[in-house]
Amino acid sequence: MPPKKRMKNGSSLKSTSKKGEKSRNIITIQDLFSKREAQLTDTPNKLLTDHDQSASDYAYALKLQQLFDSENQATAPEKLPKDVIIPEEEYHTDTFNVVKESNDKPKENLVTSEECKASFFSTDSVNKDSTIDYDALQKDPLTYVKSCRARFVSKDTKSFSYSSLANTFSLISSTKSRIRIVTLLTNFLLTLLYADPDSLIATVWLCTNSIAPNFYGKNLGVGPAMYSKALKEVCGITASALKNLWNKYGDPGDVAFEAKVSVRTLSRPEPLTIKKVYSTLLKIADSNGNGAQNRKLELTKFLLISSNAEEVRYIGRSIMQNLRIGAVQNTMLASLSKAFFIFDNQNEIFNFNSDSLQQQFRQGEEIVKQSFFQVPDYNILVATLLREGIENLKDNMSIRPGIPVKPMLGSITKNLQHMLERLTDHNFSCEFKYDGQRAQIHCDRLGNIKIFSRHLEEITGRFPDVIEVAQLALKHSCDFIIEGELVAIDKSNGQILDFQKLSTRERKKVTVADITIDVCVFVFDIMFCDGKSCLQMPLIERRRMFFEHFNLIPNRFQFVSSLETNEEQSIQEFFSLAITNKCEGLMVKVLNGTNSKFPSTYEPDKRGEGWIKVKQDYDDEFESLDLVPIGAWYGNGRKAGWFSPILLAVYNPDTGAYEAVCKCMSGFSDQFYKELTQKYSLESGNSSLKPIYNFCETGKVTPQIYFAPQEVWEIKGAQITSSPAYKAALGLIQDDRGLSIRFPRFIRVRSDKGPEDASTNSILADMYMKQLNT
Repeated sequence: MPPKKRMKNGSSLKSTSKKGEKSRNIITIQDLFSKREAQLTDTPNKLLTDHDQSASDYAYALKLQQLFDSENQATAPEKLPKDVIIPEEEYHTDTFNVVKESNDKPKENLVTSEECKASFFSTDSVNKDSTIDYDALQKDPLTYVKSCRARFVSKDTKSFSYSSLANTFSLISSTKSRIRIVTLLTNFLLTLLYADPDSLIATVWLCTNSIAPNFYGKNLGVGPAMYSKALKEVCGITASALKNLWNKYGDPGDVAFEAKVSVRTLSRPEPLTIKKVYSTLLKIADSNGNGAQNRKLELTKFLLISSNAEEVRYIGRSIMQNLRIGAVQNTMLASLSKAFFIFDNQNEIFNFNSDSLQQQFRQGEEIVKQSFFQVPDYNILVATLLREGIENLKDNMSIRPGIPVKPMLGSITKNLQHMLERLTDHNFSCEFKYDGQRAQIHCDRLGNIKIFSRHLEEITGRFPDVIEVAQLALKHSCDFIIEGELVAIDKSNGQILDFQKLSTRERKKVTVADITIDVCVFVFDIMFCDGKSCLQMPLIERRRMFFEHFNLIPNRFQFVSSLETNEEQSIQEFFSLAITNKCEGLMVKVLNGTNSKFPSTYEPDKRGEGWIKVKQDYDDEFESLDLVPIGAWYGNGRKAGWFSPILLAVYNPDTGAYEAVCKCMSGFSDQFYKELTQKYSLESGNSSLKPIYNFCETGKVTPQIYFAPQEVWEIKGAQITSSPAYKAALGLIQDDRGLSIRFPRFIRVRSDKGPEDASTNSILADMYMKQLNT
């Protein structure tokens, strides 16, 4: 498809009408809706003094609203015209200024006490309105846009109300079909593209249970204790009554809904908009320094007070980062690509035949995914899509220092012999697979260095020595992104130390003088160098690029130990040497060639055949898995008072759920049991007597207590078996049976991985099939 000229309203100019046919007129937002009125900037009334407990909820919410508006008015930059293009390098410096809220003064809307409960379930709230539940490929979406706008757009702010998004969440939560979830998300995003594009970025973040990329370091910091305190103060509920709700429902949104359903208010707060909810969550995350906890509490109360019916359910879940509606990364990217394709081709969408349309969707989705994996920031992705459309996305979203890249992943294999069979006729390199922390080291044109973990969190402050050695190793000044393993080492003799040594390092504000555990950077790839992306270079050229720009420093900055041969005996000896040097095994990588199945290029976020892991296991037939603890039973006998066994799960990246795979009660020390029981006690807020909402698929296995997925454990076992009780990989091998692990044994906590980095259901299924074919 040729590039299209992007119009100011976000649509594109293109015609594919056949000769003689009457082409459909291109309809713009301005054609659909009257021009927005200029926002009024009334001076806020004098703020209320210290909060009076006898004041109405509305008065309290109004006080906070006026405070927010005055802050926004004082700090907001002049609004840019729609056609102004922001330079790419400025996107990530202050992207949160994209979302701004109107300074319109809310109008008081008094209701009687008899109407209070009715107002909680008012028409402004959610009752599973099905307006967005349609097929945009069969019916003109403009008809439904008008209906949504009439119901959900605030007359004062001209923005979509949060109830519209909560309505979408409610519809999505009622299904587990990925196709239906994508359809509902696509339709809602499409509605915003037509009627309220300014709310699009906020919507994407709220749908994905986040407020910013991991590398922004923005955390809400609202724990169970603060959330419960906010509920008690807003709803007037006692601690014992609230505890009963937690025990009964276990979900923060359901608890908030039930706590607030009978609350009487003398007046109704101004309806929340999508942008207001998102900007308030950002304010919570940005509350630091003196009084931060109190400010977080007040902001949390503001959201709870201002929300009605289903709104409070989903706001509660968002505050506690427990939304889980199934809008995981791949689902959101598919929905965004589909919505933008329909919007950009609104004039000819009905002229495509079915096969051609599906092919266009697949191509668009692949473009959006490739772009996002190189620049994993929805702020930049959505802003670029709005400006350029899908056609020009790849040219405007490419890897850059300062924004971590989704790492390439290695596929699994049974043993060296199997690896050699797979890579017959390919040139490859065998590299030590070090037992350390995978990291990306970024340097911009000014020489500023940042370090990111494998799950894209910035860890620069933890490794000042790595910054120092990277600067020393660079031959001449240039910007770069290199990837390697940070490994604990004894610099006096070069001996590699256990990973646990590295995990004892302080995590913040470390100085070189504080360091007691030295690390060596074992580099294995370069992704960007001297202003250019290296992703499409074959590995052999990327290696050459690295050595042209970096010197090696013994025991501080080295290239991974590697061997280039296809001779089995030499590889076996090299594998044994890796194990002797406390490595996990080998990573075998294709050096060159154009075979798409065995790529020698760097493929962000893909687990391809170009990288193959060969690891040592205590059982030759079973490779270790990274599993997530999601529940437990109370122990008996010697283990009374502790949790044992522990229910473990694999991660399903398509649904965002954790699928139970086995119970584990082997490999734990008594001290570990004590710490585990304390970490996941009911008082900690990390567990519940009820299933964590939409988190876990436990099948026919019912633990006595459910854990919030937080950790990743390395587990080894004897065999993978088919199971009617467990849900792991259900449908991938058999429709009515999942998979389980026999004799699982705990090895260690993987502190370098987050729950979404755990082994997936498809990895488990692949291991099972390889086991059957042995």
